[in-house]
Amino acid sequence: QTAKALNFPKGTHNVQVTKVGPLGGDPAGTHTPPPSLPPHKYAMFLECFNWAINNNADGNLTHGWQIIHSKAPDAPCGGPSFRYNPVASYYYILTGGHHVYLLRTQDFQHWEESSPSPFIQPTRPDATVSPFCDFVAQAHIKGSPPRGEEDKYPHRPFVPYWDNNWHSWV
Repeated sequence: QTAKALNFPKGTHNVQVTKVGPLGGDPAGTHTPPPSLPPHKYAMFLECFNWAINNNADGNLTHGWQIIHSKAPDAPCGGPSFRYNPVASYYYILTGGHHVYLLRTQDFQHWEESSPSPFIQPTRPDATVSPFCDFVAQAHIKGSPPRGEEDKYPHRPFVPYWDNNWHSWV
């Protein structure tokens, strides 16, 4: 049986949940999240930059989520990866598309970027792997024609995905 775990007013297709607690678990329930946030054992990243927390004692994540007030970081939103580091009480995200950013926060209001930023970015040699990945032969599957070959696929209009990541097709 399927049911909504969170009544979220916006549509989102990418989410990531992280456990908030010390490394190795917290059988005694003694860990507390950063003081600027309500008590919670789990946090959820909802693309694009919305956050929810859950404090169900039994760990049941099918109910009990609440959206928290937050400020979006100055970074592209896409493909979220979300983790909590209990040693420093920071929440970390990897986000982006063509360029990937690593950011951290303790309160979802103030964000720190990694150095360097962006954390990962494509280079010219990255595109040299595309012949080995069979991108050109799979253009009809991927949705957009390879750069410079749009006229070979008149039935396939260009559709930019993930901040124009199609540029990796040589």
